[in-house]
Amino acid sequence: TEHFVDLVNALLLYVSGQSQNLSSKSLESLMQLSELLAEGRVSVSSTRNKTSTSPSFHNDELELWWPILLGLSKTMGDSRHEVRVNGLQTLLSIINKYFFPSSQEKEVEENGNSSPQHGELQTLQLIFRGILVP
Repeated sequence: TEHFVDLVNALLLYVSGQSQNLSSKSLESLMQLSELLAEGRVSVSSTRNKTSTSPSFHNDELELWWPILLGLSKTMGDSRHEVRVNGLQTLLSIINKYFFPSSQEKEVEENGNSSPQHGELQTLQLIFRGILVP
């Protein structure tokens, strides 16, 4: 969808809001959005100006992952312990599930049916430097 990043940003605002219940539900929704993105159910091309030719598909897709990952990393600064813990758990869950392919996903990659960001060393380095160690 063309408003994917806007939706992610709105959910992140709810995460940082005062309601503990809304924060928790928003974190769950971010996990669901990550699942949709990983499944390829979010159109990458609709999020970018179609006249742009420089970024590859990999970069376009990473542009959709980045707001989720960066936003979740910012939950570490929340004053509420439960939000910090849930935010960290959600962040690590997303990284482990979608950026470290399991043996089953490796088989899918060999068949060419997996998105290119999964398990790539450069992507993992970027996540480490930009998200986990800001």
